[in-house]
Amino acid sequence: DQLAGMIGIENAVGSVGSAICSLVSGLLVVLGWQAGFSIYLLSVVPLVLFTLFVNLDDEKGSSEDQAQDAEVAPKAKAHVPGAVWGIGFGLFAFFVFQLPMAYALGTRIFESGVAGTSQESASTIASTIYSFFTIIGIPISIFFGAIRKRLGTFTVPVALAFNALGFGLLSFGTSVPVLFAGGICSGVAFAIVVPYAYTLVAEVSPAESMSTSTTIAMVCLNVGV
Repeated sequence: DQLAGMIGIENAVGSVGSAICSLVSGLLVVLGWQAGFSIYLLSVVPLVLFTLFVNLDDEKGSSEDQAQDAEVAPKAKAHVPGAVWGIGFGLFAFFVFQLPMAYALGTRIFESGVAGTSQESASTIASTIYSFFTIIGIPISIFFGAIRKRLGTFTVPVALAFNALGFGLLSFGTSVPVLFAGGICSGVAFAIVVPYAYTLVAEVSPAESMSTSTTIAMVCLNVGV
């Protein structure tokens, strides 16, 4: 439960950043499509914070201590369980299914007529919907540990049901409230599936292969994106 809660909080922090970036980029698009790309300048902020507050010397000392411990204890052979590959494939499939709608949302809104004849208005509405997609994920992620404990084995089926409902509303909705509802439902699914997958990876992986297992899950997720 503690592990699930910590992973949920990590996912919530990522959702905060994603929501802010989506909202700001939507506002920038009004100034011109080129201006929307200036959102990537925000990447300078974590670089500066990392440089100021992360002390690599401490990690060097820790590595030396680990090397000394390794001389005493025999090194265990890292073994990645087959379940990790299955979880990774699940993440890949989820994002292959999830992302096309997000990319095509601006076009879908424009074609629905809810934004009138303005492509810029459609892009702004799409960015705002995507912001709600990520904003709803913040409280869901924070309470993910409690949600998983409550739903148990039904956690993923419930999340996928929300995702299917969200896709239906986004695909066939003809009003702004319905489209927003679709984005929120999809956001609920995303906020549950991702931390659930990483929690499973941590639970099925032995300590010596934890880093490798997490990397496999992350690679599968990013390939799907």
